[in-house]
Amino acid sequence: MRSIFPDLLERQGEPAAIATLVDKTGSAPLPVGSAMVVWRDGTVRGWISGGCVDSDVVAVAERVLLDGVAEIREYGPPSLMGVGLTCGGQLRVLVEPVYPELLTAAAAVVSDRAVTLSTDLSTGSHSLSWSSGEGFSLHGSTFVAGFAPRPLLVIVSATAVTNPLAQLASSFGWRVVVVEHRPVFAAQISCDVVPRLDGLVLDRRSAVAVLSHDPMVDVPAIMAAFAASCGYVGAMGSAVTHVDRVRRLRAAGASDGDLARLRSPIGSAGVGGRSPVELAVAIGVELGVAAV
Repeated sequence: MRSIFPDLLERQGEPAAIATLVDKTGSAPLPVGSAMVVWRDGTVRGWISGGCVDSDVVAVAERVLLDGVAEIREYGPPSLMGVGLTCGGQLRVLVEPVYPELLTAAAAVVSDRAVTLSTDLSTGSHSLSWSSGEGFSLHGSTFVAGFAPRPLLVIVSATAVTNPLAQLASSFGWRVVVVEHRPVFAAQISCDVVPRLDGLVLDRRSAVAVLSHDPMVDVPAIMAAFAASCGYVGAMGSAVTHVDRVRRLRAAGASDGDLARLRSPIGSAGVGGRSPVELAVAIGVELGVAAV
């Protein structure tokens, strides 16, 4: 659902219908909370199942756009002539005109603020609360969509790996900030850049990926990540660099427990190559494991 919000906000004011997967049983391609927006001009963003169900949902959305009446559709295994899920699951999809509370929630989510959007399927009413918590669930006739701020990935230093890693992590749902104090290299970065780590708030949901070999940069960044109990801390460098870095981290006050959490060389699980993109993917795998 989160992924359709930028487009929804960009085109707010244009007639549109939103379809949301509010419940499922058994096997289905996509999770509860998957959403699709259909505009009156026929533009579609998002997916409900990725199959023939989606075509039917678009047709329902077009009908909802015409009469303004919300519909709930249920899909199961396909009949001889009907639309359904060959994987055997069952879906319940709410299709309704875009409503003001949805736009308010979308603006909050895009701004990385916590918000919970509740929809009463029996009455069609909606309500907002400014509470944290991530996830989608159906409680009786009430569908609850909770959005927490995106976890923060801090990439320390601009290198050939930085942009591929930032793009990959962004697609995984991370908010990415690069720390780079050198303007000539900061200018090459395609996401938010700050000159110092000091102004960023790190916590257990945060990740820090240090791509610098500069002792004046890597040790302070790693120590800050340790102090904030970040869920992922990784640092680039060879095995020789790692040994030297561990020595410097110990001198800075790192404990054995801290050092046990350090993934170095970063992306060492590897994906079979060492190009910038391949290394970014390897680091992305480590980030995904850490998030689980």
